[in-house]
Formats: sequence, structure tokens, C-alpha cells
Amino acid sequence: MKQIIIFFIVTTISIYKINAQSNYEFWEMANDKSKVGDYNGSIDIMNKAIIKDPKYVGHYYTRAKAKYMIQDFEGAILDYSKAIQLKSDHGPAYTGLGNAKRASGDLKGSLSYLNKAVELNDKNANNYYFRGLTKYELKDYIGAIKDFDKSIHLFANHDTYFYRALSKFAINDTLGACEDYNHIISMGYTNNESVELQENCK
Repeated sequence: MKQIIIFFIVTTISIYKINAQSNYEFWEMANDKSKVGDYNGSIDIMNKAIIKDPKYVGHYYTRAKAKYMIQDFEGAILDYSKAIQLKSDHGPAYTGLGNAKRASGDLKGSLSYLNKAVELNDKNANNYYFRGLTKYELKDYIGAIKDFDKSIHLFANHDTYFYRALSKFAINDTLGACEDYNHIISMGYTNNESVELQENCK
């Protein structure tokens, strides 16, 4: 009886390891496809992975990211939502869902999910940056600036400076906007997306 129990434990552990390795291998193959821009190939691999293990949260999250990259925002929303359904504290899925909602035009939905992402991880600069983008599109420029401030404090990024500059310009803080815009240039980046900043920050 003891040998049977030991055999059962060892077998269970072995099966778990095989499944875990299999899930990782699927992710690795899908990630390799995404790295070279083959997002459809990544999705195909994740489709197979989901058939094999439909309750593994990573498969839906990985497929959602690939769908987002091919602008299948509705598909990405469904997969991010499934990932959250399987793991309610999956912070990156809330971030991804917030971004997909913004891309699909649902700004209020985007803000709600990005608020949750910040709640789950308030040390992640991207969470504040992405929420700032949503607030910017909602024309909540003061709120956007606060989020960009926090993001820059955690990790300075030229894109964050750029959108903070736009937000400051929108509230007529031309001096602050130009300080950010010129800082981007001092970092070695150029940004030609805003005619207003170029004309006012010479």
C-alpha cells in the first residue's frame, strides 16, 4: 500500500512537471513568433495550447497580447477578461485590458481596469503611464499629469515626458510643456508628432 501511495505521488509530480514544461514550451514558441512580428503565428500556437490546457491563464494572456498587436482589440479584450476570470489578481491582464479598452474607444472601461492595475501594483511605472494616456484622452489633463509625474518618478521614459508635455500644453502651461519637450531632446530623442510643441518650444 505504501509503495502504491509513493508511486501515485511521484507520478502526479511527474505529470505536473510535464504539463508545466509543456505550457512553458508553448509560451516560448509563441514568444519567439511575436519577437519577429509573426503575431498570427503566435496566436495559432496559443490556440493549440488552450485546447491542451484551457484553464492555464498564461495562454489567454499571451494570446491577448498578440491579438492586441494585430489590432484585434475585441479579441484581446475577451482573452484578457478570460485571464482575469481564471486569476482575479492578474495585474498585467488588467493593464492589458485597460489598454485594449482604450484602443477600442471605451475610455471609461479603460480607466476602470487601469485603476485596478494600479491598485494591484502601485510600483509599476507603466500602470501610471497607461492610465495617464487614458486620462489624457478623457481630457482630464490634471489627472494625466499626476499619473505621468508618478510614472517618471518610478522610471523616466521619453514617451511619458512627451505626453506630460502635451497635457501641460493643454492647460496652457507652455513653460512646463517646453521644459518637458526640451528634456526629451536632451535625452537624444526627437518627436515630430506635435506641431504645437515644435512651434512653441523653439
